[in-house]
Parts: sequence; C-alpha cells; structure tokens
Amino acid sequence: MAARHAAAIQRAVAGARVVAFADLDMRAQEAFQQPCPEAKPYSSLTVLLESKSIDTIHIRTPPAAYENLAIEALEAGCHNYETTTNRQLADQMLASGADPAGKRAS
Repeated sequence: MAARHAAAIQRAVAGARVVAFADLDMRAQEAFQQPCPEAKPYSSLTVLLESKSIDTIHIRTPPAAYENLAIEALEAGCHNYETTTNRQLADQMLASGADPAGKRAS
C-alpha cells in the first residue's frame, strides 16, 4: 500500500521526490523500493527524522499507531501531509505543528 502512495505522490506533485521511508519489515522495504529505488530505507521513524533527510512526511500506518508518529514528526519540524477525523488528535497535531520552522499539519 505504501509503495502505491509513494508512486502516486511522485506522479501527482511536481518536483516531489520520495527520498526516504521507514518500515521494520524487510519485505515491505523491498516492495517499497520497487517504485522508488533511490529512496533510503530506515528501520524507524525516529531514526529517519534524526537523519534530517526529509521535509514532508506521509504517514501510512494503522490508526492506532498514527497519533504518536504524527506528533513525533511535527515536533521534529517535518511538514505532515495527513488528515484525521479525530478532533482531539487534529488539535494536538496543529498545536505540535506550530513551530518556528513553519512546519504544519495539513
């Protein structure tokens, strides 16, 4: 699923490049790299964010894992290209995204 999202982003957004991704599963990493061979794999979001190699993130996880990952990315100064239908989470994401770097949740 994530590989399809990555390929779609590169086709739909002028100048967009998928440069990195995080997944614990080696088979998922291999599948992701088929449409994005230049993207660097990471074993966790934390390590990916520490690399400072991205400026926008597209989180594709089950809903139970999403909240903490989204807030972690925003607090690291990464623009979060995601949506949520949970009002409390949306408020938290927007509050976390109000940082000096101008990154935000959208």
